[in-house]
Amino acid sequence: MGPKPTNVKFPTLSENHRRAIGTVAFMLDQMLCDFEAYAKGREFHGLLYHERNRLSPRERQAILDEAGRIRAVLKELQESLGLAPRVEDVSREIWGRGSMFWENLVETETKYLRRYGVTPPGLADYLDPKIETLIEHMETITRIAGGKASGRRPDPEEPQTKP
Repeated sequence: MGPKPTNVKFPTLSENHRRAIGTVAFMLDQMLCDFEAYAKGREFHGLLYHERNRLSPRERQAILDEAGRIRAVLKELQESLGLAPRVEDVSREIWGRGSMFWENLVETETKYLRRYGVTPPGLADYLDPKIETLIEHMETITRIAGGKASGRRPDPEEPQTKP
């Protein structure tokens, strides 16, 4: 079997099909960006979250090579199926993830922790205000990002350019 032609086009592909295929291709490409960052040595260190990147130079190169092969297939799909690139605004990412995470925080309040058993005396007085503070700070971050993500208000610190 020889190589398959790469100039195949599907002009009658429905928008629903294009959107479904494009969404999965977008998510795959987004994941590849993370994998490539790991292959290039990414290792984040927070207070409680740490990444340990023990990939060897050989493994890193192999991941980069495979990512390149995947991107070649994605490029062919993009051209053949007319998939448009999408721009992911980090403001929307921050807003979306932050908006969804509050539920996780709420579920660590002691009234919800009781489903795992009786909580120690004094835990509610200590933990619940801390959780409320974390929720307030996350809400602040989502409000900050939400304004830019929705285009509602410009950042006064950002220089304005005229079209």
